[in-house]
Amino acid sequence: MSLLKSVFSVSSLTVLSRITGYIRDLLLAQLIGANAISDAINIAVKIPSFFRRIFAEGAFHVSFLPSYTHTQKNKVFAGMVLSMLLLALGCLTLGIELYYAPLSKWLLTDAHPDTLGYVQQFGPIVFPYIFFISVVTFFGSILNAHGRFSAPAISQSIGNITVILFVSCLSGFTSETGLLFSWGVLLSGIIQTLFMAYSSWKGGYFITPCWPKWTDDIKQFLKKFAPGLLSVSTVQINTIIVPLYLSCRLPVGSLSYLQYADRLYQLPLSIIGIALSSVLLPMLAEKIKAKDQESIDAVFSQALRLAWIVTVPSLILMELCSFPIVITLFGSGKLSVAQLISIANIVKIYALGVPAYIVIKIFTARFFAARDMTTPLIGGIISAIIDVMAALILVDYLQHLALALAACIASWGYAIFLVVRLMQRDGWVLPKSLRVFFLKTTGAGLMSAASVFCVSVATGFYVGPFDALSLWSKIGGVALFVGTCGVTFLAGLWKMGICSPETMDAVVRYFRRKQS
Repeated sequence: MSLLKSVFSVSSLTVLSRITGYIRDLLLAQLIGANAISDAINIAVKIPSFFRRIFAEGAFHVSFLPSYTHTQKNKVFAGMVLSMLLLALGCLTLGIELYYAPLSKWLLTDAHPDTLGYVQQFGPIVFPYIFFISVVTFFGSILNAHGRFSAPAISQSIGNITVILFVSCLSGFTSETGLLFSWGVLLSGIIQTLFMAYSSWKGGYFITPCWPKWTDDIKQFLKKFAPGLLSVSTVQINTIIVPLYLSCRLPVGSLSYLQYADRLYQLPLSIIGIALSSVLLPMLAEKIKAKDQESIDAVFSQALRLAWIVTVPSLILMELCSFPIVITLFGSGKLSVAQLISIANIVKIYALGVPAYIVIKIFTARFFAARDMTTPLIGGIISAIIDVMAALILVDYLQHLALALAACIASWGYAIFLVVRLMQRDGWVLPKSLRVFFLKTTGAGLMSAASVFCVSVATGFYVGPFDALSLWSKIGGVALFVGTCGVTFLAGLWKMGICSPETMDAVVRYFRRKQS
């Protein structure tokens, strides 16, 4: 299994999911804008998203995949886990559906009455999505363990396309756009489940539920799942619960600003962070099982190189060109210029945390692959404490910007903790070659940043002039910024001796080979 090829495949498909996700959010912005309805839709989706991180790609995924690998990919073990998952999800969904109104009222005590009313209308429709998307992640874990990454990566795009088509086709027949989005999200979960089940069946990895037994493997899985559950839950306090709670103290529309900005900063995170963690977890689990320390360190170093070489230009574009990018992507809907500026400012703050977010993805993959759930748990608790304290202190002064800044600070605290802990536990040190690589790549990034800044100022970087341009002129301007960043960054890498014609030729030959 090749790290570079697998990451390239997953990141390409994940970028597609982010593009379709942007189109979905753009449709929401055009049809609704930023108001009580859009806030309610985002809240209704975030509540099952909290449980999704636990029962889906969060605690369950990182606990199940190493355990499945450890059991020699035993289908009986997987069937027992699937039965336990379905039972837990069924009870959770039924309980939340029966008491959704009082639970949402308790969670959103100080919310605007209109927002709370819409949440109670949309939420019961959206929440069963957690049942289907968790089954999707189960089959995704099975496929990942067998080196199949394409189907899980593309399933998110299928879900987004389902919502887009559903809302677009029916929006002309009803004015209840919020309800359309709610039903579209639920339908997307059903479609993704059918797609992943078919992909698993076609590949010969389909798992059928079987009655669970109290075996040693099940005991070990649950033993690892419990701290993983707490670890992921604390992280979700940062990303979901804190914004939901504090958004009640913010003006209507603030939660929508965060959602739209989140869509942009998630792009580099998905290109390399999510793709790398998805590929690294099964790869490291295999190598740790084989006790091949040299291969573990080699793959880990390669992952860090890939991450940094994508992070640097992404950070440059989000810091220097956030206004043009946001105005171009969301300026054609019902959002005002002032709202677009708020979104752009959040993107700038989020950008400062992108390196930390990617470090967290890579380092937690290593800990989870070693079946160490305790370290991420402790780091998650530290991160949650930092996030809550920073948000409570800053929210009255910075409003919605405080939530983004608090999340950024908390992420850096989490990342630093993981790095220090790996040094203490495994004696890991940053190799000299990797330090040199980071310095040279950063130098190339500074050259690129200077070039982008000069071009942006010369062509009308400021919001007013850029907002007055036509749509195609805006697209051309953003393309100019992206092109300048990419070309000058590659030139800087070549100047620093990292990227050369010989290197590019070697990469091309690497991808042409049938085996890594």
